[in-house]
Amino acid sequence: MEKKFYLFIFAEPLETEQLRLKYSKHLEQIKIDFENNFQNLYELNWNNKQILLAHCGVGKTNSALMLSYLLTKFNILKVINIGPAISIFNGSVGDIYCIQNCKYYDVNLTALPNYKIGQLPSLQDVFHCNQDLKICSNFKKANIITGDSFINKSIINSDILDWNTNNLLGDMECCSLAHTSFIFGKPFYSFKVISDCLESNNNLEYRQSKAIWELKIIDIFKDILGEL
Repeated sequence: MEKKFYLFIFAEPLETEQLRLKYSKHLEQIKIDFENNFQNLYELNWNNKQILLAHCGVGKTNSALMLSYLLTKFNILKVINIGPAISIFNGSVGDIYCIQNCKYYDVNLTALPNYKIGQLPSLQDVFHCNQDLKICSNFKKANIITGDSFINKSIINSDILDWNTNNLLGDMECCSLAHTSFIFGKPFYSFKVISDCLESNNNLEYRQSKAIWELKIIDIFKDILGEL
């Protein structure tokens, strides 16, 4: 019988250093068909559950490439993205959010009739994340914008403001992962931990910030494992 997996996908190996250390006795690295130092895959054997833990790499293309590869190679039941994100308006380092909706902020075809920011031909401008895990009710909800550059105040234009109805976060992978999951017809979930705050003076150094959000990633991962 073909194995059926739950896929946890992260951007970078540095995001899971402590998580992989915690579960090291249960992790086995799986060889993939392309070799680099930023995309890799592990299988986690935990309480008779088949879990894949993947690092897709930073950016829209890397994340879509890796997820597309995994969805064609393995029978994936759910795609679950966990990782750090920047808070654009509210929030503090370490705050956890369950993502409701995501869109690309660096896609603009509005010179053509009836297009919205973030919309590609024959696609919607907003991709929705699944909310049917019980853990989703434990956290505040947020929308997220995704693009291939670090977010600064210059990209927060009226189109983004009009779209956002709640807390707004930013990253470089989430919408691409949601987009790919949508194309493959797979349930997609995303949980983000604030690592930076655009609107506030964040006096934490990177190492201090990482020490906070990386432990929160472990907490989210552990709670989801308990629910699957």
